[in-house]
Amino acid sequence: MKMAWCTDIHLDCVSTDGRKDFLEQIQRSEPEAVLITGDIATGTTISEELQWLATNVECPIYFVLGNHDFYHADFETVCQSVQNILQHHPRLHWLTHHDGLNVGASTFLLGVEGWGDARNGDFLATPVRLNDHQLIADLTGFERPVLQRKLQCLGQQYATQLQQKVETVLEEQPHLNEIVIATHVPPFPESAWYMGYSGAPDWIPDFTCKAIGDLLLTLADTYPDIHWTVLCGHGHHRGSVTMRSNLVVETGHAEYGAPSIERLVEWND
Repeated sequence: MKMAWCTDIHLDCVSTDGRKDFLEQIQRSEPEAVLITGDIATGTTISEELQWLATNVECPIYFVLGNHDFYHADFETVCQSVQNILQHHPRLHWLTHHDGLNVGASTFLLGVEGWGDARNGDFLATPVRLNDHQLIADLTGFERPVLQRKLQCLGQQYATQLQQKVETVLEEQPHLNEIVIATHVPPFPESAWYMGYSGAPDWIPDFTCKAIGDLLLTLADTYPDIHWTVLCGHGHHRGSVTMRSNLVVETGHAEYGAPSIERLVEWND
């Protein structure tokens, strides 16, 4: 399968010409599917932007959401609106609520959102303040220690979902050689890139999901014959890191107003 991987496309910031350019990129690439690792729009525009994608992209679209996809709304409202739009557009597949799919003879794709879970670095001391904690209703108005606990719970929630997905697919398909995991937030400080560098101490509390990172290390060690590939975004800067001989994290580049294909990923049938 040939899949066009995109991340952080922020369609709410894109002009008509930018949308046209993005669609032309996809059309020229002739992918069998499109994968988007989060930050598609905002909480108030996510449904219409998913509908726009489903109407204008002629192949299946697999996606996870990012933090921006909940802005100006709350988790329950966004999740419900996305579930509603899926019922009308069979090309759309929300990986968090999807069993995943075989993208090659021995390769399987899974996905969950992930979240900046305030476990890496010093969340209580960092001067960094994300818009997430002002623009997402569920995360607004809390003292830092309370907010930290909420973020940790979110990270663990997604890690638990991912673990359950992995256990299910390995039980059903023990022959797999590779599992690809699509997520929004980088799972390790080493995979949170900016201008060629990674792991900036003040930023990693909000730009890594340690709960998922810890799970991935355990999976890589427990299943050494499986190659684990992670595709993520969030920080808008590109980088690649090998965390184990069988665990690689690819972080995608993005630019506001100019959505693009990060790369074409191909697996043998």
